[in-house]
Amino acid sequence: MQKTKRLHLMQASMQFNDTPAQQRSDFDEILARGADVIGFTEVNANKPIAQLLHTAAHAAGYRVLNSHKGGDPLAVKREHDVLDAGWQPVHPGNPGPAAQGGYAPRGISWAQIDFDGELVFVHEAHWITGFDRRDERAARHTMLSEAMSEIVTQHARGRCLSFFMGDDNIDERVDVGRNPEKPAAIFADAKLLTIWDELDEYPGTHGKRVIDIIGSHERDRRVTAHRVKVWPQLHTDHRQVSAWYDIAPRHA
Repeated sequence: MQKTKRLHLMQASMQFNDTPAQQRSDFDEILARGADVIGFTEVNANKPIAQLLHTAAHAAGYRVLNSHKGGDPLAVKREHDVLDAGWQPVHPGNPGPAAQGGYAPRGISWAQIDFDGELVFVHEAHWITGFDRRDERAARHTMLSEAMSEIVTQHARGRCLSFFMGDDNIDERVDVGRNPEKPAAIFADAKLLTIWDELDEYPGTHGKRVIDIIGSHERDRRVTAHRVKVWPQLHTDHRQVSAWYDIAPRHA
């Protein structure tokens, strides 16, 4: 008789300006928590922090997937076969230093894994800050929410189960679906459901704000949220989030 399976996903938002020693310490702590898939933001493949992640992940029994140098990597436990992976560009960013309003290109990293016989897609992204400035950032923030909804829905077909994660830089506690340009309304239209909304829990992940998200596609009727945990803060300015999902047998 088949049993319910429990998938552990983690969103780990890092911080570029931490020292290498702080970054490696955080990586070791995060990887030791044993999530099946971990999504990282502020880990860019052309920066030394990416090499630190690869080294720490290898030692902890993970493989790191990042098919584009501007993407946000996913770390997958080696016990899970990776069936496919990719990076979907969404917008080109704004060239120039961050102090002058510059920001990197944004897109969606994704992977399909064999999770104990289940075909599972996980998607990771890092939305830009400054939505409420009402400049081009708002439109590009919306663009990424729409792209995430589309790709998660696309991958939630047939037997496949589809999840999403990231730092969306919008406080989930106050984004209640009234603004059609913000994630809550866009996700609801696409039947994407965050762990926060499913469990009706909103603990802070960045100060008091809830800006780190994990969620699933509501089409996946076999998937239900089991619990969520916000971990104690390490060196990065975010606190990592773990979500455990129960996956019912296919015949149930």
